Amino acid sequence: MTVEDLIQTLLDAPSSVRERALLFSPEEAERLIDQLKREADRHWWINANRSLQLADLIVQIGQARCDLRQEALGLMARGDALKFLGQIEAAWDLLDQAGTLFQTAGDQVGWARTRIGRLLISVDLNRVRQALEEGELARQIVVQSGSDEILLRLHINTAIVYDLLGDHHHALTLYHDALAISETLGETGKNYLGMLYTNIGYAYNFLGDFRQALAYYERAHQILTERGELGGAAVAELNIAYIAQSQGRYRHALQILHRIQGLLAGQFPAEYASARRVMVECYLALNRYQEARDLARQVASDFESLGADYERACTLGHLATAEAELLNLAAAQSALEISETIFSSLDSAAWKGTIHLRRGRIALQQGDLHRAQREAQLAGGDFASAEQQTNAAFASLLDAQVLLASGKSVAAIHSAQDILHTARHSRVPELAHSAHVLLGQA
Repeated sequence: MTVEDLIQTLLDAPSSVRERALLFSPEEAERLIDQLKREADRHWWINANRSLQLADLIVQIGQARCDLRQEALGLMARGDALKFLGQIEAAWDLLDQAGTLFQTAGDQVGWARTRIGRLLISVDLNRVRQALEEGELARQIVVQSGSDEILLRLHINTAIVYDLLGDHHHALTLYHDALAISETLGETGKNYLGMLYTNIGYAYNFLGDFRQALAYYERAHQILTERGELGGAAVAELNIAYIAQSQGRYRHALQILHRIQGLLAGQFPAEYASARRVMVECYLALNRYQEARDLARQVASDFESLGADYERACTLGHLATAEAELLNLAAAQSALEISETIFSSLDSAAWKGTIHLRRGRIALQQGDLHRAQREAQLAGGDFASAEQQTNAAFASLLDAQVLLASGKSVAAIHSAQDILHTARHSRVPELAHSAHVLLGQA
């Protein structure tokens, strides 16, 4: 019987797992556990519920054989699967339990592996500082052990944290370090290319280099489709839709998002919610503010149920924009205050800038020009420190709108011309259109 056949037999007859586990030699058990873990990892983007089933087999085998390390490995696999099912608080706790078991078994590398998983969910749980500190300890352990594949995973998840915090240059350095390692691992390294290309595209996207971002997303989509990882391919398409949205092709972005919802719903609740969040952004750009508001409320509630504070904060920012455009300024302020509380705890300059920008736009609508200008300048400083040129230009746009409203039309024209130059260079139609409108008004 092959290992694959044995795994299927165990899945079909879970009541016999403990009895069978006692019949394995140590070598046979190790081979089986290793295969189960690899299959669990492979199914993250295919069927996370399958990953959970495989993880449970590892736990049962470890418990039956009184092997703490194997039991810890199963708990870690279970925690990793729960992340993809949107149960991130439970995932965090399980990964901690697995780390404790690894330490009891004297396996420091095992403990380091559990920190890799916790990095990925630390932003949504507002535990970034702890995760990064533990991640550095994990890196030191992994480097000493000489395990390149584990180091590759650590680089990827640490980079994701910096990406989410708006430090995209730091993230790109880590992604390319991981890419270099993958090239030394042969077939094993190829398993990571889809994820790496997707994440590199994300970093370039937020740096405003849409051409590079799109190229990486398309490579990721091709690889993941060829491997049958349809969930991962759908996430790559989600990012392609985001590029279309950023380039002003809102209806094309919505077509993609409507198409992939079916692939994401059920198996990938967090990604499904993210797709609907991007739909909110498209509705806002198309001036469909009531649709944007109604969907944003649903999506914010979904992220709250998932325990995904970071994504909830992003969505509440969009809800604030929709409410402000509908002249529900009190509701806009309320949504923004909750969003600001979450982002402030992350200590991210990029997201602080986003909050200042939205507050400034509301202040301009209220006719509070002094506050609007102050918020615009604070936003510009935050975006500049995060090297987000496109967002910095939007902050300059708000400042120019304040100048025009204050009667300083010449200064507003000069600022609008600079903004238009940035918009053409970055190929951001929304920014270019706004700059033209401002010039026309001036």
